Amino acid sequence: MTLDAFFNPSSIAVVGASDDPDNLAGIIFQGLKAGGFEKPVYPVNPRHATVGGVPCYPSVLDLPAKPELSVIATPAPTVPAVLREHAAAGIRHAIIVSAGFSESGEEGARLEEDVRAIARENWMRVIGPNCLGVFSPSTGIDTLFVPRDRIQRAGRGSVSVVSQSGAFMSCLIDLAAYEGIGIARAVNFGNRVDVSEIDLIDHLADDPETGVIALYLESVEEGGRFVEAASRASRKKPVIAFKAGKRGAAVAAARSHTGAIVGRYETCRAAFRKAGVIEVGTFDEFVDAAKAFAWSEPAGGRRVLVVTNGGGFGVAAADALLDRGLTLPPLPEEQEKRFKAAFPPFYTVANPFDLTGSTCDEDYGRVIGPLLSSGAYDAALVIALTGVKRVTEKMADVLALARAEGGKPVVAVSVGGAFTQYAKRFWESRRVPVYPSPERGAQVLAALAARGGIVARPARPLPSVSPFDGEEEARAVVRDVREAGRSAMLEDEAKDFVHVLGFSAPDHFVAGDVDEAVRAANTLAYPVALKVLSPDIPHKTDVGGVRTGLRTSEDVRRAYDEMMDAVARQAPDARIHGVLVEQMADPGLELIVGGIRDPQFGPVVMFGMGGVFAEVLRDVAFRLAPLAKEEALEMIREIRGAELLKGFRGSPPIDADAVAGTICRLGGLLTVFEDVAEVEFNPLLAYPEGPPTVADVRVALK
Repeated sequence: MTLDAFFNPSSIAVVGASDDPDNLAGIIFQGLKAGGFEKPVYPVNPRHATVGGVPCYPSVLDLPAKPELSVIATPAPTVPAVLREHAAAGIRHAIIVSAGFSESGEEGARLEEDVRAIARENWMRVIGPNCLGVFSPSTGIDTLFVPRDRIQRAGRGSVSVVSQSGAFMSCLIDLAAYEGIGIARAVNFGNRVDVSEIDLIDHLADDPETGVIALYLESVEEGGRFVEAASRASRKKPVIAFKAGKRGAAVAAARSHTGAIVGRYETCRAAFRKAGVIEVGTFDEFVDAAKAFAWSEPAGGRRVLVVTNGGGFGVAAADALLDRGLTLPPLPEEQEKRFKAAFPPFYTVANPFDLTGSTCDEDYGRVIGPLLSSGAYDAALVIALTGVKRVTEKMADVLALARAEGGKPVVAVSVGGAFTQYAKRFWESRRVPVYPSPERGAQVLAALAARGGIVARPARPLPSVSPFDGEEEARAVVRDVREAGRSAMLEDEAKDFVHVLGFSAPDHFVAGDVDEAVRAANTLAYPVALKVLSPDIPHKTDVGGVRTGLRTSEDVRRAYDEMMDAVARQAPDARIHGVLVEQMADPGLELIVGGIRDPQFGPVVMFGMGGVFAEVLRDVAFRLAPLAKEEALEMIREIRGAELLKGFRGSPPIDADAVAGTICRLGGLLTVFEDVAEVEFNPLLAYPEGPPTVADVRVALK
């Protein structure tokens, strides 16, 4: 069943309406009239004969015609019975604005389950409860029960808002009205008893009035479906998201660095990336990006031209752009010569291009259009300070013409008070977005460039996961751990598990005493390492449970005794299952590759610099699994320590393709082995050539 009836119904019932000015249903009833909804609207309330001068009906069963949509605003305890009447009347679409459901406690949660059951049993689509519902200017739908003299309604436009918060949506609509940003649809879905953000994204992806989808989310309940819906939508139009509640608890218990680092937000951020959703970090960025995407095409690259009439603002803009990964290429040589000949010598003919306080509107036009047309730039950031007398409201025509001539996005910045705001209205009347600081302008250009990258990126089908040759042997390891009554593998088990699945790991033995440790070491090639095996010690180095670089049998004896003494002192209650005797891996660059199983989004993979720095510096990147090789390479390029991987001070670069292959393979492991909740290679030793070595591994089962 489509959602069209929520946005363009043939008729509406408003249940609970009265003439009381504080009655929510009455406010909605009047709002539909004020918003221009010209089709039948039926007030329903058994206590009133008329509402707003029109007949009022005791029940939806008494209406003269079946409405296509109903808005219910009655006390929560009455809603299940009201909804059953809707089912009996054949009404299949309802918005429940009433509060007092799961957000209010156990009794409310029970009522909400009743509502959900009634909707499912009767094939009804329901938005809410506990919501503001729908605002659609083009069709006159306005179920917001907030007064119009306090919350202005935005005009018709191309931005569609899907919000988990009613307050966020109403304030955004008010601000959009003030800023001149048009709205196509706005929906607050509340407790999402039925219609969710996923259903709305799916609908808006095909909505011809929607040019931009703007999401405010606090949580996502069905991660897989969200990624599918958002991926489909983002291939058609920009999808931006503001995720609130970033600092939630970690996804998994901290048995590894991965579990300690990966939280709900990091997982959601990885989902946004996979789906082509552009994330913003603040409310200002959310509004700024919505305006920019409504009025501008994506940027085809990250090369930005800065034109200013205030040198200091040009420098600040350059910093802001570079901080966001954008570039400022120099002027093409021929044009640089031409501009130097045409302009006064005190103009700075460069990028940033400083026209100084002596400039005028026309000078901007002489610079921006030709340079954007040159092919050297993908967008322009124009700083026009109106304290300069000859910079006027007529800049609107100059900027619009320059954008048309160059065929690239033009974003303006103007800083100031009354006259600046006056001029801004003119500039934005030509659909040139204007921002009050270089930083906000730079952030918008970064978003436009990100969208350009998404548009240019070939569609990535969901990567397939190849079968593992050693899958049966690996499952036997899992069974043995389960039968032992443990959820975490000991390191020898974890090494066996990943080795049979094709990961490179050092040869090893398990020793029960010092003599066995010496015999094992003599069997391996020196140097060797000793590691205590205990289900109660997830981080062995913390209790002195690791000794490395042992080159003789005497070294092994001494290290064994010292290690066991240290563990006995620092972890006296730990159960000891022996000692892992392991051949030392060749030295390499220490990395971390880990993964967890998120309850909403499924497998999530992490990559970063390894060792103790992983959790301290948190220089890591995340992606949902399974992932393609290019996604893994993006992770490698994304971290701040990426330069170290390319070779540093004479050290050779690592084999990035081999590391990417390991990342993808770990994602495949999590996809295939649903019993595995968490896995981490730390450190993973990377080399100039060949596969990296898993020097240390942790595996935790569900």
